[in-house]
Amino acid sequence: MKSADDPLSKITNGTGAYAMDHWTPGQEVVLKKNASYWDTANAAHIENVVIQEISEWGTRFAELQAGDADIADVPVGNRPQADALVSEFRVYDPATDAYAPVQKVCKYDATKLGAAQFTACAAGETPVKGILRLYIGRPQLTQDVIIYNFNIK
Repeated sequence: MKSADDPLSKITNGTGAYAMDHWTPGQEVVLKKNASYWDTANAAHIENVVIQEISEWGTRFAELQAGDADIADVPVGNRPQADALVSEFRVYDPATDAYAPVQKVCKYDATKLGAAQFTACAAGETPVKGILRLYIGRPQLTQDVIIYNFNIK
């Protein structure tokens, strides 16, 4: 059965912390805080979530730089652009199945790869001015996945 013929493809469903407000295929999905969510300890903290499909990297990057995007998919070839905006990073530790604590970046070296590009600050050092927190690792996703998100405090 093709997705277009599947009756469940057009029905909003789920019981999570967010409920679908609307979905415009190929453009965006908008979620709103679910006031009826049963798990108050894990209730949504943000009223609305907008997930946009922006295929053109330059537009996604501009939104990320401006703080208009909290998270973005970065193509492998464009990672150096995003890496230069990183001010904090966390590296996944498979031994604990968790990310290590946040490390502030004091130096960025584009000639190196992965976590080696970022030198963590020592006590008293001033971190670089960047807007992104980088999550490195998580082999469950894929070996080359790194996740950038806007560093909101």
